[in-house]
Amino acid sequence: MQKDTYKSTGCFDLTCSGFVQTNKAVGLGGTIGPISTPLSQQYELNFGIYLDNGGNWWLKIKHSIPVGYWPKEFIGQSATMVQWGGQVYSHEVKKPPHTGTHMGSGEGSNRFGAACYISTVRIKDYSQRLKYPQLVSTRSAEPDCYIALNDYGNDYDPIFYFGGPGRNLPHCP
Repeated sequence: MQKDTYKSTGCFDLTCSGFVQTNKAVGLGGTIGPISTPLSQQYELNFGIYLDNGGNWWLKIKHSIPVGYWPKEFIGQSATMVQWGGQVYSHEVKKPPHTGTHMGSGEGSNRFGAACYISTVRIKDYSQRLKYPQLVSTRSAEPDCYIALNDYGNDYDPIFYFGGPGRNLPHCP
């Protein structure tokens, strides 16, 4: 969570300051189980970020387990953008050879049971109602290596699929 596109605030793990870890069993940026197996057992984890009465933003998993919080001084009272997705490390970003690190399961397809996905995405706006956000788009910083797709239909809730095998795709540099 950050307030200026990672220029001076924000982080996605514990390598920078700002996040106050309160749960020793779950590390921000670490693996959270159980882990799904492609084309086999699938597990879903519930994540939420909530503003408390003191102005701190809490990260909770599995419906109610607090992981920690971003202090109000660090984030502020509202957000202008919300992002969901995955990230891999490469010391050679935008330079060949790209990392062979898988994102998610390593599958880039939109097939349930194979690709990593996020469903039931909601935000709470000033009306205090949970709703699907407007103007949703997908982006991949390395589209030849990783794929992002928002599968949106009129008869079902949108599902955001993302991931890929990295350098193992034919056009990935």
